[in-house]
Amino acid sequence: MAKKHPGFCALCGEYFDDLSFEHIPPRSAFNKFSARAVSGKDFIGKTTVPWDLKHLPYDNLQRGMGKYSLCSVCNSTAGVWYVKEYKKISHIFVEALAQITSADFPQCIEIKEMYPLRFIKQVICMFCSVNNQESLRAYNMAEQEISLQDNPLVQMMIESKKSLYQASKLVDELRRFVLDKNASGLDSKKFKVCMYVTKSSLHKLNGLSSVMKIENNTFSISSEISTFPLGFILYFNPTEDLEYKGVDITNFANCNYDDIASVRMPVFVYEMNTWVPLDYRTKAEIQKGINEAEDFLNNR
Repeated sequence: MAKKHPGFCALCGEYFDDLSFEHIPPRSAFNKFSARAVSGKDFIGKTTVPWDLKHLPYDNLQRGMGKYSLCSVCNSTAGVWYVKEYKKISHIFVEALAQITSADFPQCIEIKEMYPLRFIKQVICMFCSVNNQESLRAYNMAEQEISLQDNPLVQMMIESKKSLYQASKLVDELRRFVLDKNASGLDSKKFKVCMYVTKSSLHKLNGLSSVMKIENNTFSISSEISTFPLGFILYFNPTEDLEYKGVDITNFANCNYDDIASVRMPVFVYEMNTWVPLDYRTKAEIQKGINEAEDFLNNR
């Protein structure tokens, strides 16, 4: 008997005895081969470089990368509405990458006759699956009141935890946005969607995360999906003073479902060698950091 996957649908929110498998990205967008899914927590404490996955426990996903996250109706409906456009755009970028190296990648790329709203709704649909109700339960504890302490780092960590909870509540707005084919517009004070290009064969599906900068006591809340050839960052409650990665495609959401546009956009090519959110260091840069950390520990 086939194993069932009960849970709440990441789009409609209803409970089902057996959820369907959602490919992230769509199967037709270079995600039809088996994948090994490794949890980020299994990297903690390991001494190997972060791109070495050979000795880590994993789930063997024969269908490709993804999750059992959607009911069959939502999976089918979103597939009909949005997947075709995502497939087209991803193939355009693969063709561009096949002709040139990342060193001389054009500063801009032009995509003719695309459906911007359909494309970004598929992106948001994937983020809903990554941040489904089961994964968001971890942030409920942030609702509890915690007294602030004098230490600035502790204060930042507490504020970050509260911001994670607030962001988890905003996912409901994204679900409604995807479920209504004709809905347009995302609140730019709540959401910013950025896109980049990657050649990496590693996939990264990060749920809500807080990335802190200790040097200036700031943090940002984001979720990230990085899969060849496209990566996406969904920022929550963005502020003007933060530095954002990738090209901002949030305004794609302002189009109507049947609007066709030719889009010229800057292209950012990032390496993806770790599971850490918003980490695009090269392998050489990562190895240098490891060596410096080892030297510090040996000489302290």
